[in-house]
Amino acid sequence: MKKTLFVMIIVFCMAGCSTVRTPSQEELRTVEQPSPANAAWVDSLAPLAVAWYSEQERVLLARGRPLDSEEEKMARQMGVQHPERVRVIVAQQFPFPDNPVLAEELRTLGFGSQREGGRSLGYAILIKPKYEKQRWLLAHELVHTAQRERLGTEPFIRRYLLELRILGHARAPLELEAAGLMKRIE
Repeated sequence: MKKTLFVMIIVFCMAGCSTVRTPSQEELRTVEQPSPANAAWVDSLAPLAVAWYSEQERVLLARGRPLDSEEEKMARQMGVQHPERVRVIVAQQFPFPDNPVLAEELRTLGFGSQREGGRSLGYAILIKPKYEKQRWLLAHELVHTAQRERLGTEPFIRRYLLELRILGHARAPLELEAAGLMKRIE
């Protein structure tokens, strides 16, 4: 039942789920110019998140496999400038920060949930075993890799955290971009 429901949700959203409303210009301004509370939140969290993200990327890159030629082609389609640097790691569990403040905030934003099938940490892309053969998930994570290349590590993390906090995962522009571009490979 759970697997069937999950597949139905994915199919519905991949078909252009009309219930997900893109953010208004006003909402986007709240990300671009966050309230003092949101600015203070991201200012306190960003250094912890950047340090953890960068360290995890460094460790995971040594363990991962390079993209094959088809995946490298897909990475370029998703906007990755240096697909040769990408490594894929299939893991049942994804790393989580030891810092209790960062860990709690990431859990609140949805990281570490059972629904998390993939995660991009720069050039290191984690995929859960049950999604290992799903090209759409790799494509989605590759878009996040391209976003990090385009924005830089700290600006990407700050923006991503603010979008999740203010708009939520389904309406975050970085997530919407990833969902839109990954449709190219279907």
